[in-house]
Amino acid sequence: MRELRLLCGGARSSGRKGPEMALDIGIRGAGRGAFAMTLHQVSRQMLANLPDRLWDLLSIASYIHLADRMVPRDGPSMPNLGENWRRTLSFVIAVRDPDFWNLPDVRESLRKTIGFLSGDRYQFEFVELAGAPAWQPFLDIAGSGAAPAFQPAEVILFSGGLDSLAGAVDALLVKRRKAALVSYQSAPMVQAIQSRLVEALRSRAGPDRLVHIGLGLTNAGEMVEPTQRTRSFLFAVLGLLVARLHGLREVCFYENGVVSTNLPLASHVLGTRATRTTHPKVLELYGRLFSRVAEADIRIRNPFFWDTKADVVRRIAEGGCGELIQPSFSCGSTRGAAMTKGRHCGVCTQCLDRRFGILAADCGHLEPASNYAVDLMRGPRKPGIEAVTAEAYVLAAHTWRQSTQEHFLGAHGEAFRLLPHLGLRTDEAAARLHRLHVRHGQNVMRIVTETARTDDVLGERLDLPDHSLLAMIQGPLAQDVQIRDPAENEATPERQAADRKIKELPRPITLWLDMHRREARIGNVAVLQRKHFELVRKLLPKFQDGIRAQRGSPGFSFMGTKQLADAMGVTEATTRQLVRALRLKIAEQFHQQLGIAPAPDDVIESVSWAGYRLNPALALVGSHESDQCRSSDLTTPSRASRLSHPAP
Repeated sequence: MRELRLLCGGARSSGRKGPEMALDIGIRGAGRGAFAMTLHQVSRQMLANLPDRLWDLLSIASYIHLADRMVPRDGPSMPNLGENWRRTLSFVIAVRDPDFWNLPDVRESLRKTIGFLSGDRYQFEFVELAGAPAWQPFLDIAGSGAAPAFQPAEVILFSGGLDSLAGAVDALLVKRRKAALVSYQSAPMVQAIQSRLVEALRSRAGPDRLVHIGLGLTNAGEMVEPTQRTRSFLFAVLGLLVARLHGLREVCFYENGVVSTNLPLASHVLGTRATRTTHPKVLELYGRLFSRVAEADIRIRNPFFWDTKADVVRRIAEGGCGELIQPSFSCGSTRGAAMTKGRHCGVCTQCLDRRFGILAADCGHLEPASNYAVDLMRGPRKPGIEAVTAEAYVLAAHTWRQSTQEHFLGAHGEAFRLLPHLGLRTDEAAARLHRLHVRHGQNVMRIVTETARTDDVLGERLDLPDHSLLAMIQGPLAQDVQIRDPAENEATPERQAADRKIKELPRPITLWLDMHRREARIGNVAVLQRKHFELVRKLLPKFQDGIRAQRGSPGFSFMGTKQLADAMGVTEATTRQLVRALRLKIAEQFHQQLGIAPAPDDVIESVSWAGYRLNPALALVGSHESDQCRSSDLTTPSRASRLSHPAP
C-alpha cells in the first residue's frame, strides 16, 4: 500500500518519518509541486464576497485532485497483486478557517466522501493560511465574466460529453431556461471541444441565455496517475461556487443511470469503469458536505438517472442538436485521442457506451465509424484488457437483458448500497433499477444481433481480427484475464442478500444425469425427463470439453441451433420451443420448492448468433450408468465456483 504525506498551500513539515510531497497553487511555489489555476468568465467583482470557507473548499478539492493524479497506483495489470492500488494519503492543508475544517464532523464528512469516491484512505489536518489576501492571487481571472444582470436558473456541470450535452440541450432548448455551464478544462483539446459546443448552443438558444465558466488547472510536471477518481469532486465544488455566486442551491450532474450505477461488468478491472463519479451515494455525500460548508440546503442532482445512453442520445437529436453528437467527446483517454487526431480510442468503456448508445438511438448516421480509432464490431483489440473489456461489456448486457429482478439483485450485491439513495421506496427503486439495466441490455444486444445478421458471416469470419468484438462473440477467442479492483471490496452478494432477507439461489447449481432412468436433476430440485433430458444430454459433450480445457467460461463452446436440432431430430423452431419449455419447467419447480427461480441462462445459455450451451458455472456432480461422463469431467463445487467467480 502506498502511503504519503502531502503538505499543501505552504504547510510546514512536522518532521515525521515517511515520504512527503509539497503541493502549492500559484505564486508561493515552483517546481514539480507548483500549479496554476485559471478561472474563465468569472469577474473579480463576482468573487470579492465569496465566503472564506468556499475558497477553502476550492483549495482542498484542488489539492485532493492533484494528489490523486500525482501519486501512482498499481498499473492496469496490477503487477503487485493490488497491494499498491489503494493509497493512504495524509493531507496537511493551509486554509483560511482551520477551526471550522478541524471540527470532527466536518473532517469525517470530507474523509468519508472522498474515501467512498476514490477507494483510498484519507486523513486531514488543517492549519492557518499565512497572509491570505482579500482575493486569491493564485487564481488567474480570464475574461470579464457574465453580464451583471445574468441570472441562471440552473447550474450544469458540462464536460463536453454526450450526457452533459444532452442536459444542456434539455435545459436551454427544450425547457428554455437560462443556464450556467461549468467545466473542468483538464487539457487544451477538452477546452476546445467544450468551447465549440457552447458556441453552437449559444447560437441556438440566444446570446443572453447561457454563460460558460471553466476552471483550468495546469502544473509544471508530468501527471503520472490517469484514473482521476476525485476529478468529479473538484468539478462539483466548482459548480457549488458558481451556484452560490448566483444565489442558487442546486447543481446538476447529467449522467445516464447505467454509468452512474456503475455495476462491475465482470471480476475484471475495466479502466475507469470502477469509479463512482456520479453514484447516487456520492452525490448525496456531496450535498451533505456542501450544505455544512455553505450553511444552506445544497442539492447535487442527476436528472438523467433513469435514462440509458440511448435515451440520452435521443434527447440531443430530438432537441434539434443531432449534428452536435459527432463533435462531442466521451473518450476516457484525452492523451490517446490527441495522438489519434482527435478520434475516440474505441476501446475504453466510455467509447463502448457512446457508440452502442448512438447506434441504439438510431443516430449512427450522425457520427461516422471513422470517429473511432478502433471500430466497434470489427476493429482489432489488443489481447488482454482491451479484448476482455469489450467481451465483458457485451456479456453483461446479454445477462441483464433477460434477467429476473431476483437474479439481477442476487448477482449484484453492490446494488443494495444504491437503493437508499434513490428517493424511492426500496421495492420501487429495486424494480426500476432492474428495468433500467434490462433496457440497456436490450439496446446493446439489438445492435450486436443486427450486426451479426447483416454480415456475410462466412466471409467476415475469414477476415475478422481474432480479438475484434464480432469475432469474439462468434467463438471462444477472448483471453480469460482476471484483474480485481480492491477498491470494490465489499460483502458478497450472498451476504448482503441474507442481511436484507432477499432470497438467494444456492450456488453453484448442480447437474446430475441418470442415463438408466433418462433423467437430469438440476440443483437437486428440478427433474427433467424425455425431450428435456435429451436436450441436456446433447449439450453435454461440449460442456465436458470445456471442463477439460480448463480455460474458464470462454473455453465452453456453443452448439449451433441447426446442429442441435439435427441431433434432436426436430426442426430449429421446435428446438427453440423445447429450450423455452425446459427453462419454464426448471423455474416452476425451483419456485415451488425454494421460492425463487434461476435466470433463463443459469442452466442453458443461448446467444442468437452462436446457439446453445450448458452454463459453464454448472457443477456436474455425477451420473449413473453413463458412458459419456468420466470422473475427470466432474465439476466439483469448488471448480464451478472458480468458473463463475475466478480468483484474482
